[in-house]
Amino acid sequence: MAVIVSWRTYLAQAHPRLFENDRPESSLGYARYQEGWRDLMDDLCATIEAALGEDEAFRFLGIGQKMGLFWIRWEGEVSADTRAKIEEAIHLAAKRANRTCTICGLETAPKEA
Repeated sequence: MAVIVSWRTYLAQAHPRLFENDRPESSLGYARYQEGWRDLMDDLCATIEAALGEDEAFRFLGIGQKMGLFWIRWEGEVSADTRAKIEEAIHLAAKRANRTCTICGLETAPKEA
């Protein structure tokens, strides 16, 4: 019998350096948003993992949306250079999220000023 794992649990298991994985569903960083941001978050996680040095640590404390806006809280033991890379990755993910449907994941064109 096949075990079906939710995409939220899969995301946490696919990026073990970033999430508490004993029980992903009860982790503070467990995805609390709809599936439309799934690819966006997978890309963000891969970018953060690539930025982390071998002896550095990162953990999501919260990921979600409020009034359609993407937010992330995190903590970690990282260098100033790594922190800058992580913050830039989060900033770019937030910009992408602001033009991505939370339900279907369809991206719209950026709004012009």
